[in-house]
Amino acid sequence: LPPVHYQTYYQATLLLNYTYTLIEKFPKHEKLGLMQAIRGRTEDVVELILEAASFYSRDRNREQLLRTADIRIKMIAVLVEYAYNKRYITDKNLTAWASKLSDLDDAVVAWAMGSGKEKEKEKEKAP
Repeated sequence: LPPVHYQTYYQATLLLNYTYTLIEKFPKHEKLGLMQAIRGRTEDVVELILEAASFYSRDRNREQLLRTADIRIKMIAVLVEYAYNKRYITDKNLTAWASKLSDLDDAVVAWAMGSGKEKEKEKEKAP
């Protein structure tokens, strides 16, 4: 990964590790429901970030991949709040999880905005 995007990837893996740790505490009846939804979307975010950082996505749809990651992160936040309301996680867990989601979302949005600026510069250079 390019050094610029390593921090975003690193934050995504921290979120993934934290997610795996916390969802194991959910009730067994949520294994196929809420747990699977949160885990799947978190894994999707990591995959989208890896794909956006890939050499092959440079000329393709990096901005779209990052927008999709942003939406997935926001949906994870909704699901985490639901888990908190159902008392599957504590206040401390909610605060830590929300912080990780917010940090990652900020990094993804900043990267997406940077990608948009790169495209504008390329258009200006073209005759």
